[in-house]
Amino acid sequence: MKKWMYATTVVALCGMISCGSKKEAKSVQNYTTSTELLPGNWNIVSVEGEKIVSEEPAFLSFDLTEKRMHGNNGCNVINGELAVSNDGSFKLDKVISTMKACMNNDSERLIMDALNKSVSFKIDSENNLRLYNADKKELILLEKQPLSKLEGTWSVVRINGRKLIENQKPSISFDTENLRISGDTGCNRMNGQITTDNSDKYFISLGQIATTRMACPGNLEAIFLKTLEAVKSFKILSDKDGKKYVALCNAQRKEIITLEK
Repeated sequence: MKKWMYATTVVALCGMISCGSKKEAKSVQNYTTSTELLPGNWNIVSVEGEKIVSEEPAFLSFDLTEKRMHGNNGCNVINGELAVSNDGSFKLDKVISTMKACMNNDSERLIMDALNKSVSFKIDSENNLRLYNADKKELILLEKQPLSKLEGTWSVVRINGRKLIENQKPSISFDTENLRISGDTGCNRMNGQITTDNSDKYFISLGQIATTRMACPGNLEAIFLKTLEAVKSFKILSDKDGKKYVALCNAQRKEIITLEK
């Protein structure tokens, strides 16, 4: 169960209104220390308030099943042991890194120093992850990669606006950590590769798709595979009736495949 905590900030309005006025504006910030929200990839936005600019995308990925962390510190690949709890405790141990030389290692040094000092976490209502030191000072701000929201198995419910009937729906499973897809075309099994673009967090391309070779009736499989080749981005749609929806879009950002789970 997610445990939410609340912090209320009261802002007194001064200027034309006397500071002694009873008129106040309240902003509410809510956050959670539920570990069930941690799995997935998180971009490192800033360290101690300093925005991270690095050679490679700086991110952390958490696997609670294996109790592992891996990621990139802006130059080198890192991984280590992870210990977290629903009370907000956070600890990384035995963290190792590749040894590639970096043109500018300031961001790398900042990230590694902050990770070594991080002992607690919280996730706010805007889905930002914050790591803190023993003095409860915020060290690292991270944001969830949108691609992580594709993780898992989805049913294809529409192709180019055409609604599919239940017994002919293809499915797609996204492995966002390894950038792979698998699933079925409604007839044959398939697998392929995900390509992303660091300059556009909603860009996605699905390629190198291979299928089994069973003969299939009709032309749905051919249409589905051809449409997959045209995918160049995705967007998260609103939940409906307890189900989640995602749109896969073409280069013009037009929805061409609708997914449901």
